This record gives sequence, structure tokens and C-alpha cells, in this order.
Amino acid sequence: MSEHSGPEVGAGCPAHPLPRASAIEQPSLHARLREEMPVASITLPTGAPAFLVTRYADARTVLDSPAFSRAPLSATSSAEMINLQPDAPPPLRESADRQGAGHTIPHDLVTRFLSPRSVHAMRPAIERITRQRLDELAASPPPADLMALLARAVPAAVICELLGIPEKDRPWLLERAPAQLYWSPDEHARRAQAELAAYFKDLVEAKLQAGGQDMFAQALGRLGPAHTVPVEKLVVLAIRLAVAGFHSVGVTVGRALPVLLRDRRLYARLAVDPSILEKAVDEMLRYTSPSDTALPRLAVDDAELSGTPIPAGSIVLVALDSANHDPRFWREPEVVDLERPGIAQHLTFGWGSNHCIGAALARTELRVIFSGLAQRFPDLRLAIAEKDIRWREGILSNDPLELPVSGW
Repeated sequence: MSEHSGPEVGAGCPAHPLPRASAIEQPSLHARLREEMPVASITLPTGAPAFLVTRYADARTVLDSPAFSRAPLSATSSAEMINLQPDAPPPLRESADRQGAGHTIPHDLVTRFLSPRSVHAMRPAIERITRQRLDELAASPPPADLMALLARAVPAAVICELLGIPEKDRPWLLERAPAQLYWSPDEHARRAQAELAAYFKDLVEAKLQAGGQDMFAQALGRLGPAHTVPVEKLVVLAIRLAVAGFHSVGVTVGRALPVLLRDRRLYARLAVDPSILEKAVDEMLRYTSPSDTALPRLAVDDAELSGTPIPAGSIVLVALDSANHDPRFWREPEVVDLERPGIAQHLTFGWGSNHCIGAALARTELRVIFSGLAQRFPDLRLAIAEKDIRWREGILSNDPLELPVSGW
């Protein structure tokens, strides 16, 4: 195993995240990197060196190969999700191999509750929540902030019901959730991370002791009294479910709606043609790539991608937005095309063994939100120019701070 800890940082290494005109648009550097340097040396916000993978085929390899592991970079505590410092001993390979030995986050506890079949049974509740939020939007004088009233509110309400989080706590949690996604959190974000960790530790311990009717309580109930899963791992699981539930769908709505409103015919079809909803959601997930990169991985063995050697110990980032626009795989990737081949093979939810367990829930929420919007608000429009949308900066997936809309 090489002792090299990653690419050397020099003047030629671009800083990550790469600059872009807006969160909807691709960084202009992506196209050149895919052609000339598909595995590029970059500098992370912490100053650490890393490799950025920009081609679709290489991205799938990294996401699904045991040679690139999340385990050595997994959060060392429930107060952080993006850890860019590899674990100290044990060695990398041993650290990665521990994934099968009960040392990783126990996602399997909730997998069956988030299966397509289980999510289908949730759809009436998701539709009820969405109708309530659409009513609030309709009752608000235009222009109104669609992010606050709908895009964040619907997924937050859904995941909070699944986790059994009291309604009074939800605004407090929603305000702090993005703190988990900063590449280089400041003191304020770290304080929010610690507060979230303490809150979810209390939540987990209460459910382990008293149970409950919500999904998370039922999942924890499957452990049994003699379980050996550390509470810390259950807290991390709860935080990841909450943050993904709070943030991912909201980001997608915030990025996709301006794109959908560029094409009024497509937007109108969402209201009357249910057959296109599935395709429209997947094309928006591909086109807008709500997570610009996957969570960082560590090369646990020496590897090679597109002719570039990756020494063991290197941090590797997959540029999901670049892979989702790679013309080697996608026909005319810069065009919104609901009939493109392989429309659901985008990498927004990961790939293979690292596919997001909440994908079915996210897709269902997005279908309900987009169809509901188009039906209730056929004349919906942005109340500001697209170029004037303000975006949250410095996090794994940039969302609009607000999205003023009108048209009712």
C-alpha cells in the first residue's frame, strides 16, 4: 500500500467548490476537465488535497467499488457528516473492511420502511401535507417565498412524521439542519451541529426506552433489548435521515422549478399528464444535480481511473453534476429531454451498493409537489430574474435562500 496521502497541492489545483454562475448552471470548468483532466487534483476548503472525478463511467466506479470507501472518512461523531480527515489506525483496508462487521451506520434498520412499496403506502399522507402547504401558498399575498412555504416545508413535515419529531421542534431543527452540510463549518455551524447531536441523542434514547408508532421507533424496536449497536451510531442515522429529508428535496425543487418555468408547455403538462411525472422528476434530478458532489471517499488501495493513478490514502470526490452532464453517456446533456435513453441512470442518488435509501421517498415527494404546483398554479412564475436568486454558499448542495414566486 502506498503511503501517499493524495495529490500534491500546487498553483494548478483548482479550489473546490468550483465557481459557477448559479447553482443551476454547471461550472464552466467541468467540460474542460472531462476532456483534458477527468481525474483532477483539487484543493478542498480545508486546504486538503483531493481528486475530483468528472466522467460518468469513472464516477460509477468510485461510487460502487470497495476500493473507494466512506468508512475511513465516516463522521467520527454525530456532530459532523463531512469529515475530511481519514481515521488514524487501523490501516485503511481494515478500516474499510469493518463495514461488514457492524461498525458502520445501521441503515438496514430503516431500509424496508423506505422501500418503494412502503413509500407507495405513504403517498396519501404526502399528498395531504402538500395540499396543506399549497393552501398556505395560495393564501399568501404574492410574491411569496416558495422555499419556505412549500419546497422545504413538505419534505420536513414528511421526515419529521417518520422520525416522530414533535411539530413544535420542527422549525428549530429545520433552521439547524444545513449546518451538517458545510464543507468548512464556522463556529456558528459547529454549535448548530452540536445542538442537533444532543437533540437526536435524547430522541433516540427516548424511543429505545418507550418505543412509539412512528417509523423510527418501530425500526429501533427491531433491535431488541440485547442489541449491541452503539447509541452514537443510531444518533448519526437519525441525523442523516433528518438532514437528507429536510434538505435534499427542497434543493431539488429550488433548482428545478426555475428550469421547469422556462418551458411553459412542459410545466403545463405536469398538471394534466401523469405519465410524464416520473420522467420529469428524473430529468430534473439529472439536469440540476441537487448534490454537486457525493460525500468524500478514501482510496483504500492504489487504484487508477482514466489513466490517472490514485494512491491509497487519497481523498476522492465524485462530481455528480459533471457526471450527470457527461456527453460520453448522455445525449445532448445540456438539453432538458424527457425522452432521453436511460433517463433514470443519473447518479444523483448514488449507484450500486451506495444507492440512497431515501430515493423512493424523494421521487414520490417531488412528483406530488410538481404536479400539485402545476395544477393549483398554472400561471406560476418567478417574481425575480433567475440571475437574482440568492443561493446558500459553502455547503454540499446549494439551495436558494428564498424563491419569490407570483401568478395567482
